[in-house]
Amino acid sequence: MNTIVEQSSILYANDAAENQLFIDSVSEHDYRISQCSLEECLSTTLEQKPDVVLFELDDTFKKRSLEIGSAIRKHIDHTVTGIIYLSNEASNELRFECYDSGADDFIHKPFDIDILIDRIELLLKSKQAEHQQKSNNEQIQKLASTSISVVGEQGVIIHFLQDSISLNTSRLNGSQ
Repeated sequence: MNTIVEQSSILYANDAAENQLFIDSVSEHDYRISQCSLEECLSTTLEQKPDVVLFELDDTFKKRSLEIGSAIRKHIDHTVTGIIYLSNEASNELRFECYDSGADDFIHKPFDIDILIDRIELLLKSKQAEHQQKSNNEQIQKLASTSISVVGEQGVIIHFLQDSISLNTSRLNGSQ
């Protein structure tokens, strides 16, 4: 079992109630998936910080979904929560609107559930790699800071020793 999947949560933002089959299909792949309305999506995402938010784009809620996705992206970095839009519309214009609003991916419907699962896994692996890179960068910065401190302290010690040697040399030369 993939540990990325076991620990991953998905929030499915959709106002249609007939999507239980979709939710069950995703759940079969061991993701923790929950559903919320579009109006609950922003507050739920900010509170729970799911790994992925799936937006179902339809003509009625397309604009609102894009606005909510954009608001999520303003508050939460893509390394914390990924956003995937699902749409019946395949236009490049909509695809670009989705990416402009902060989407990590766009999937045209109908699609095979395995395609969606693969895209979710790729997104999660990418998030994990970015998180690891960020952690590595923080460790490197701490090491660099420590090294600079140590070098600075060594510089002070060397300067003190040089001054001591100069003083002792002066005393020796003065006593001769």
